[in-house]
Amino acid sequence: MIKNVVYPVSAKDAGVEGKVFVKAIIDEQGNVTETSILKSVNEDCDKAAMDAIKKTKFTPGIKDNKPVKAEVTIPVMFKLS
Repeated sequence: MIKNVVYPVSAKDAGVEGKVFVKAIIDEQGNVTETSILKSVNEDCDKAAMDAIKKTKFTPGIKDNKPVKAEVTIPVMFKLS
């Protein structure tokens, strides 16, 4: 679960909810090197989701017992309570 997500004030005020799908490239050290939006909710939510994923440290992919670069798709849910 991504804990760094900050719900954009503009999206809250407009009542925007939905799921943003972010494609991320994770390097051999578990750092995010690249992100792109696969499914958008709105511009502010997309930016918030990408920012949160960029700040997150991941476990790198493993192949033949060695860390490798991996591509993952991460859903980030924006839901008003």
